[in-house]
Amino acid sequence: MRQISTVLLSLILCLTLVSCHKQYLSAYLTEEEYLKQVQWKTKIDTNYKVKKANPEKLKALSELKDSVNVLVFFGTWCSDSKKWIPRLLSIKDNLPIKKYTFVAIDTTKKDEKLWVKQYGVKKVPTIIFLRDNQELGRIVEKPKKGLENNIYKIITEKFIK
Repeated sequence: MRQISTVLLSLILCLTLVSCHKQYLSAYLTEEEYLKQVQWKTKIDTNYKVKKANPEKLKALSELKDSVNVLVFFGTWCSDSKKWIPRLLSIKDNLPIKKYTFVAIDTTKKDEKLWVKQYGVKKVPTIIFLRDNQELGRIVEKPKKGLENNIYKIITEKFIK
């Protein structure tokens, strides 16, 4: 009788732990889907554009005629994603970017289309800039010397050459 109650107690404990396990978003999203699905307090950081954005870099980028596509790998569980993805979206109107694809990954950093493996994503957020399916460059985790500076360098180095 004691063995049965121990087994039942263990089973109840396991079921409780499994049902309490927090699930993280894992999906491929357009910008509109991202804004609907991701429930962060600040979806677009409007203060960033006003207070911190580099207007000269943004103006130069907005004048480029060619467009690039961006793959944005992020985790809803990741503090750097929560900080940098809304900032990217706050300046998006000034960027020569045609299309954003958001790839939400869970803590195991796996996805069903294997894009994480294909693009060699090891940390999130990873923002990959593509032109004609060729990688121009990427920002991993947090930009060095400012978001606009990183984007400007990635895009202009390839467009000017």
